Amino acid sequence: PAGLVAVRVEVESGRARSVTFENLPSFAMALDVPIEVPGLPTAVVDVAYGGMIFVIVDVRSLVRAAAEHVAEAVNLKISRVGGLGPARLLRDLAVELGLGLTIEDTWGGDLCSAAVSCLAGSTSPGSLFAASYMNDWTLEHVAGYRPRSLDGRGPVPEAPGLGVEVDESTLGEPMFGFSAVRG
Repeated sequence: PAGLVAVRVEVESGRARSVTFENLPSFAMALDVPIEVPGLPTAVVDVAYGGMIFVIVDVRSLVRAAAEHVAEAVNLKISRVGGLGPARLLRDLAVELGLGLTIEDTWGGDLCSAAVSCLAGSTSPGSLFAASYMNDWTLEHVAGYRPRSLDGRGPVPEAPGLGVEVDESTLGEPMFGFSAVRG
C-alpha cells in the first residue's frame, strides 16, 4: 500500500553495512470518526496513515467490537501504549475477549526485541499470531544481538528483567545528566 520507496544500501565486503530510506509521511487522516454499523452502537476511532491506513481504537470501542464479533485480532505496539505494563494489561484484555494478537513495537533494537519476546512469551499460544524481532533489522546492537530470531522463531529470554545484558560500552557518552537537590 505504501508504493515505491527508494532505498540505498551500502555494501562492504559483500555484505550490507547500512540501509537508508526515506519513509512516507505519517499523519492523522481523521480524528474522532464515528463508525456507524446498523444494529450496533456507534464506535469512535482515529484514522492514521503510515504507509498503510490504521484505525486506532480506545478500550471501550475494542470491548464493544469484540462483543459484537466485528474484530478478530489486535496489533499491540508496546511503546504506543506506554510500555510493558500497559501493554500487558491490554494483552490480557484482548485474550479475555478472545481476540488474537500480534505483538511488536514501533521500531528498535535488542531492548525492544527483548520486551516483545517477554510479552509474547507470556501470551497463551492460542492467542498469539506473531511477534516481531526488530533487532533483525538494525545494525547496531547494545545487548549482543539478543534475543535473536532464527528460521522465523524467537526465544524468550530466561534471565531476570528483559533477560538481556546491555553492553554499556556500546552506548557512548551520556548526552546529559541530572541529580537530586536536597533542601
